[in-house]
Amino acid sequence: MRPRAAALWLAAAAGTFAVSAFAYPWWADGLHSDLPTLRSYGMALASGKLPYRDLPFEYPPLAAPLLALPAVFGERLFHYAFALSQFVAFLVMAGCSSALVRTLGGSVRASALALLAQPLFLGAVAWVHFDLWGAALTAAAALCVARGTVPLAAAALGAGALVKVFPLAAAAPLAGWLWVAQPPGARRRRALAKAFAALALVVAVGATCALLLSVDGTLHFVRYQTERPLEIESSGATALALVALFGGEQKVVLGFGSVGVRGTGDAAIALASAIAGVLAIVSLAFVPALATRARPRTAVVGDSSRARLTRRAERRRSVPGHRAANSDGRAAAGDGDLRATAALLVLAAPLLPVLFGKVLSPQFLVWAWPGLAVLAGLGRWRAFMLGALAQLLTLLEFPHRFAALTRLDPGAVALVGVRNVLLAAFLTALVGCAHARLAGATEHARAAGATVPRRDP
Repeated sequence: MRPRAAALWLAAAAGTFAVSAFAYPWWADGLHSDLPTLRSYGMALASGKLPYRDLPFEYPPLAAPLLALPAVFGERLFHYAFALSQFVAFLVMAGCSSALVRTLGGSVRASALALLAQPLFLGAVAWVHFDLWGAALTAAAALCVARGTVPLAAAALGAGALVKVFPLAAAAPLAGWLWVAQPPGARRRRALAKAFAALALVVAVGATCALLLSVDGTLHFVRYQTERPLEIESSGATALALVALFGGEQKVVLGFGSVGVRGTGDAAIALASAIAGVLAIVSLAFVPALATRARPRTAVVGDSSRARLTRRAERRRSVPGHRAANSDGRAAAGDGDLRATAALLVLAAPLLPVLFGKVLSPQFLVWAWPGLAVLAGLGRWRAFMLGALAQLLTLLEFPHRFAALTRLDPGAVALVGVRNVLLAAFLTALVGCAHARLAGATEHARAAGATVPRRDP
């Protein structure tokens, strides 16, 4: 993007920020905002208290300095300073997404405009909650994957996990990418060891700091994340509401900082959702391998066509990034296509714990923003519309229908259920885009490098 275009986009982003953050009617402390909790954390941390030891802390360690910084400006200005820090995270996300689209050969302008619209789709919840920094670091990790800087990508994922745990899910596609990209043997082992050493080092430093501050406080953080009820907007809570239609008794409870649902079958649904989420995350590791095994089209051609295909194959082999067939007979796509697939999967991975976890709050939809921007840049408008519609339904439900949702009103429950289905469809489309890109490139590479049989006389 040229400097003038970038300046215009920045001005438009500031306008979008101002409208969505201040003009929307639910910019306020209260039920629909995490600002009271975030302010209490920030002011305590800025006064010298330590997380986990001096106060119960519900976020991973790297969240502490990010919350303490806005508190430096004082309690009265905290919500403005915090919103500004979230806007900076949004700009980091925009820069990484634009660079990723440019690396993938898409339209930076379409990507930038799509990302510009996201706050208007979702509303103020992006600015009064604490998810944008984790999503921005995930976008940075995807950019590093697309450019082949493995340790930096792993470190960015580790840093994102220390802000919010969700980016750890991207370790699965990271491993799948390296497994397919590297030849078997010592080189593959070194690549995997290097990547996961960087990831483990960053996460281990954060976990060690938390444990050194307080073991009990760290265990409280773990219990906070695992023992909370199914949040009322989560997929599990929607399933509980469906159970109620068949005679189950459900009730709304307050606990662990959220509105949850307990009742008939809640433990079984929570366990089934957790198992499904783990299996879905693990399955992302196999997408690159499955895509490279896509079957090529076969054709029987004559001598002249064979000569043309041979010359074309030789030209394509000379282009950097394309490889010849593997020793087992499988033809691989270019390294660039494999990295592009892995980058898209990294963007998709954090949405899996969002979709299958116990908590699915409206602000969690910001984790879809980098993927939405990239899909728009690549011209995948149908997939983009799925994610955009999910955010618009969230805007309709929160906060205007939230009170009805706490009463388990069937209409409000149905609205949230449709939103969750759209989010799942968007995630499926994002993973499908990643698979299709590599599968198409693999088939193209096979056709270019394959031996074409002679037509029978």
